[in-house]
Amino acid sequence: MKADVDAKKATLGEAEKKLAAATGDLKSTKEQVARLEAGLQGLRARFNAEDKKRVDAKLAASFAKQRRDAARELVEIARLESESTRLGRQIDTFQRELRDADRKFADHSAAAPRLAAKLPAAQLELNRILERKKADVGAIALARTELKDIETQLGKADAGQPTKQGDRADALLASQRRLESSLTGLEAQSQELRDAFLRAGKALVEAKARIRGNSLQLDAEGLRRAELSTMLNEFRGKRETLAAKLDAARMEHADSLSARFAIGGLTPLSPEQLCWSMLEATGEAAKQARAGAAEFDKKNPLKDGAKSTPAREAERAKHIEQYVYGKLKAQEGNFVSLFGSAAGSPQNAFFATPDQALFFANGGNVRGWLNPSSGNLTDRLSKLEDPAAFAEELYLAVLTRMPTPSEIADVKAQLAAHGKDRRTAAQELAWALFTSIEFRFRH
Repeated sequence: MKADVDAKKATLGEAEKKLAAATGDLKSTKEQVARLEAGLQGLRARFNAEDKKRVDAKLAASFAKQRRDAARELVEIARLESESTRLGRQIDTFQRELRDADRKFADHSAAAPRLAAKLPAAQLELNRILERKKADVGAIALARTELKDIETQLGKADAGQPTKQGDRADALLASQRRLESSLTGLEAQSQELRDAFLRAGKALVEAKARIRGNSLQLDAEGLRRAELSTMLNEFRGKRETLAAKLDAARMEHADSLSARFAIGGLTPLSPEQLCWSMLEATGEAAKQARAGAAEFDKKNPLKDGAKSTPAREAERAKHIEQYVYGKLKAQEGNFVSLFGSAAGSPQNAFFATPDQALFFANGGNVRGWLNPSSGNLTDRLSKLEDPAAFAEELYLAVLTRMPTPSEIADVKAQLAAHGKDRRTAAQELAWALFTSIEFRFRH
């Protein structure tokens, strides 16, 4: 028995030794694990730090790429705009030159019949002088022949003798003197006709030269006009192509900015949004809200001295909302029928129709909302004397922003044009903003 106990004690001692050794090993292992975990935490911290650097570098690279792409887009837009401006200046030059060529062509066209009308008169004058010249040449030749005959006859008669032969000689001498005088006059006249003939011939040649020159200039201006028209059409075509590229580049840049949330997209209001925006801006919704609040207070009066509770205020707000919607929901249907796409079609597309234009121009609902009444927008505006305050109230109510200085100046000019009729001025200015692109689109 004792031996058995001693054996078990010995076994227990061995087990305790092994347990102590295992406990020591476990402690050593735990210490090693703790050291490894500490090292692992350090590695994890380093990894996280490096990973953060990597993510930051990746984001920085992405942002840099976006900025580079945006810069390239802007450079391309600037290049296209510069080219468009250059083409515009060239087109302006061609248009000026074409107008000048048209004017010259018209002048030469008008001059052609005037110059042509002078030619027959010049030719007629030349022919008349030529006929006179021929007549004078014949008369001179005849006079010279007669003189020669007289000289021959004088050789056979003696002048100064009291005989019939002497009388005949005296008569011949008198005829000779008369013919010589006539011949001298004819020769002088012939010289004058010769000079007149030369002048008339020169005038005819000059008239023909002017007609020819005018015809050549007319042809030249016609060719110049055709050339300028061709070049103008060519450059206009280039500019139209460039304008399409510029629009595409701008749209691509805008889409890129929108994708990066740098800007908001320009999208049209839905028919429902357009309807309720107009009802709110004109004050029609506020008018119905006041009527709904009055109806609720009448049906649910507070007891003397009692205060409204949050629950009652919530119920009151709900009643007002339902009342306003019930009164104005028919207007929403009108806008959907006018501004909504057909069933089955995308409902986010913008389109304009004559019915929409007529609705804004002549629609009784829109005109009614713009009539001053019950503190609505135009009623408030018509009571404001200061143009700046008028413009501020108008732009805040309709476009929810302050007016620019130029817009204030425009409002002031319109008010001055209407004089004391501020009611009409308020209606027209409000209508102009309600039909503007800025009101129609989200931006």
